[in-house]
Amino acid sequence: MRLVKIGIASVNTTVGAFQQNTDRVLGMARKMAAEDVTLGVFPEQVIAGYPAEDLVQWQGFIDHQWPELERFAKQTAAHATVYIVGVACAAVCFAKRSSSGHWWSMKPCHWTRSSA
Repeated sequence: MRLVKIGIASVNTTVGAFQQNTDRVLGMARKMAAEDVTLGVFPEQVIAGYPAEDLVQWQGFIDHQWPELERFAKQTAAHATVYIVGVACAAVCFAKRSSSGHWWSMKPCHWTRSSA
């Protein structure tokens, strides 16, 4: 029987500090991978910062998360750990193929990554 080790992160974010927030998440992700965590879970809006409040109504604010989310994906691609990363999202459903070739699909507040 294979055991699943779950890591739950508590991240002190700053609203609008996308790069700084992602750096914090990457540091925690590296620690989780080093400790053989199977599933790493991060809080909602961890990339954009919490609470974003009215800023989530601005498409530019939502769009600014994509480069940081892709950076996270690239820097953790070699990890055996699977990560759930909370992002601010609009109430519109869409899918986008990242520059790294992964598909990011979004339903309100649900993101998935696949290599297909």
